[in-house]
Amino acid sequence: MPRIWLPIGKPHQAVTERDQIVLRLRELGVHVPAAQEQDISQLREILCWQEEKAAKAAKAGLVTAPPRFSREQVRLALKDALDFNKARREGRRRLY
Repeated sequence: MPRIWLPIGKPHQAVTERDQIVLRLRELGVHVPAAQEQDISQLREILCWQEEKAAKAAKAGLVTAPPRFSREQVRLALKDALDFNKARREGRRRLY
């Protein structure tokens, strides 16, 4: 069975201005390839551009909150996961 290792502790802390810009871009959902090698002025321009883009989208009403699940949907999903794990422990196969 594969193992998944999750990080323990605090998330990456932004120490330099470059790290702060990269983290802010990630919050906006933008990932810049090779951001650690790019010039800081280019990263600032990209950040300004993306913040303006996000502000326009918010002003136009294009940004909506993700749909929330009802209590019943959450309960059914958890029950299904528990049933699946129980079947696995007992050695039965469950196909989807």
